[in-house]
Amino acid sequence: MEYYPKPGGTAGEIPESFHISGTLTQVNTWLKEVFNGDQVPLYELSETTISYLETLMNTCRERDKNMRLLLENMKHFKTEYVGEREHVSGILHQCGISRENLPQSTQLCIQALAETGVALDARTPSLMCLLYGLAVAQKELSKTTEDCNGEERKSKIQEIMSKKAWEKTQLLKNDLVMVNKWDDQQKPHLSKKAEQTEFLRNKVKEYKQQINEFRDCLHQRGWERNLNHQELVKTSEEIKQFKKKMKELNYKLESYLSLPSDRDLVKIKIEEAKMVLNDLEKKIFQNVEKYYV
Repeated sequence: MEYYPKPGGTAGEIPESFHISGTLTQVNTWLKEVFNGDQVPLYELSETTISYLETLMNTCRERDKNMRLLLENMKHFKTEYVGEREHVSGILHQCGISRENLPQSTQLCIQALAETGVALDARTPSLMCLLYGLAVAQKELSKTTEDCNGEERKSKIQEIMSKKAWEKTQLLKNDLVMVNKWDDQQKPHLSKKAEQTEFLRNKVKEYKQQINEFRDCLHQRGWERNLNHQELVKTSEEIKQFKKKMKELNYKLESYLSLPSDRDLVKIKIEEAKMVLNDLEKKIFQNVEKYYV
């Protein structure tokens, strides 16, 4: 890695592009001017370093140029102000007016006018420059006032929001106190419910175990899954119908069994029954006729 300038005073091997453009020479000359005869510190001899130093050199020279122009402009204004002062002083002297002869109020007015011109950054003490400075100051004042009013409105909005936030905070604190009280009151009930929950959980486990045992027992005895409650109800209704039919058949069977075994006797029994039936019908008709009469 090469450094420039070298401690021995020689420049070492310098890239050809630096020789052609003269950049290195300009940078070295500028550094000597900056350090004003002191030894220039070592720096790396590379394209990047030279580029940075060249940019810094151009920036500093441009700034120095602007400063010289500003100083020349201020010197020019100074010359104009001195000439204007001498001209006005001559006019005042011809009129027999001097600063010592002016009243104190006039001197204060002149001093205030001068301070106003300085504050307004007026180039000349003419009425036009002072009015222009006042207009600019008034515009800045209006803008500042508007900004202040905007900040005041924002401050009021922030104050209202802060007040609402504080009220919400107080409400939340009160709610928190009430919740803590309710929690303290509910702790015994919650403990009791927790114990009941644990008891019920154990019971559920016990019942599940019993259900599994009963299911295994039913499977061992040939229970089928399609034999549910609806099927049992349907079967029960069929059994009731069957029993009803059996009862009717039993009545018929008893009536048949009450008949004699001989056929002639059966016919006699039937005739006797018919006669009894006819007698009953006659009695019914007689009772009906009596009722209507």
